[in-house]
Formats: sequence, C-alpha cells, structure tokens
Amino acid sequence: MNTTGKTPLFRTAACVMAFVFCLGSASAADPLGMVLNDWNPLELTGRIMEVGPDLDYIVIHENRIRIVDTVKNGKTYATGIYNLNGAAVDKHAVKQGKYVYVRAGSAIDADLGLEVIVAKEIYLLGGPMSRKELKKNKLLSAPATPWE
Repeated sequence: MNTTGKTPLFRTAACVMAFVFCLGSASAADPLGMVLNDWNPLELTGRIMEVGPDLDYIVIHENRIRIVDTVKNGKTYATGIYNLNGAAVDKHAVKQGKYVYVRAGSAIDADLGLEVIVAKEIYLLGGPMSRKELKKNKLLSAPATPWE
C-alpha cells in the first residue's frame, strides 16, 4: 500500500530530476582549472562548425573548445585571437564556417570522463591549410604551451 501519497510516476520524475541536477552540477566544473592543473598540449585545425551564443566556445571536428576571458586567483586568462600575421583581432571575427588553427590545453574531467579543451590561441586562416603549410608559417609552428 502506498502510504506516502506519491505515485510511482512522481517518484520516477523526482529521480530523473535529481539525476539531471547532479549531472548539470558536474558539468559546471571549472574547465580552465582542470586544464591549468593537468595541461596536455593540443593543436587543432579545421572549419568552425558552431560558435557558442556568448562566443564562449567553438566546435571543430565535433570538439567543443572553450574560449576564456577571466581572472582566476588574481591572474588574467584570455584566449588570444589572431590573424596569420600575428595581429590580434576582435573575438567577433570568430564565425561559423571560418577555418582556424587552435593551440589549446586539454584535460580529462574525472567526474564525467570527458576531455575538456580550453583554447589559448586561435589563428584565423584564409582557408584550409595542410600540415606542411602550417609548419611553414613560423607563428603556427610552435607547440601549445600553458599560460605562464
């Protein structure tokens, strides 16, 4: 006999809501902090498939790459966005369909078992470039290094 007055559907819905709440809080972990603590250099080249509504991420080859502009522990961390000459450009130049070269750091989110990627530098390309063409450009030939 059901003495609580709650139907099985109500209990199921409550369990689902609790699960979604827990998942949401786990995914709200600090990607920048994870990457700073466990920096694994990563370089990606490709066409932007999606840009976050607040320009806080881009998607390349189904990889979500975070764009940061924040202060953490008194230090500023900001993704630099540049053209092929190394001149800084406004982040609004990052648009869906553009080709980019990204230097980033990645880490594994232990709670979710997923890789998080945070861009340190994004270079806007004129179009697709081969690895050979990328290596010829001195700006693009250096490895991804952590923030200092």
